[in-house]
Amino acid sequence: MALDLADVDVSTDRLTLSVQRGKTDQEGRGRQLVIPRANRVGLCPVRALAAWLEERGRWPGPLFCQVSKKDVLVRERMRAYEVRYALVTSAGRAGLDATKFGAHSLRAGFVTAAADAGADVFDIMNVTGHKSVENLGMYVRRSVSRYPLRAAL
Repeated sequence: MALDLADVDVSTDRLTLSVQRGKTDQEGRGRQLVIPRANRVGLCPVRALAAWLEERGRWPGPLFCQVSKKDVLVRERMRAYEVRYALVTSAGRAGLDATKFGAHSLRAGFVTAAADAGADVFDIMNVTGHKSVENLGMYVRRSVSRYPLRAAL
């Protein structure tokens, strides 16, 4: 998803993304995603993006830009391998096995967490842009919390 600053509107209670084109929208019809502010400060995407915008500044261009080895922001769009590197590095710093993470882990992790929380499959598809339940199902990872007989144990 190649978002630009112009595609984002951060308000006090939500974040609105105008997605011009995505993996599941090759025709470029576009869609809007509204993400509410979360109660848990450390997990709030609205607060996280607002903090990033403070760091990034308000210049037009890619929402997520490159960062040089000297931690200087470069006004060019992050490349896929840079996203993966950031994720793997962060996982390692958090004490996780970094070899088990990649950029696609973000999408699968979101879908799995939403499914674990009992989100409606069509609500998940609305956010991810999946066109079929079968395709969405490929992103749901095994989870003990979804074990169907959990209540009986």
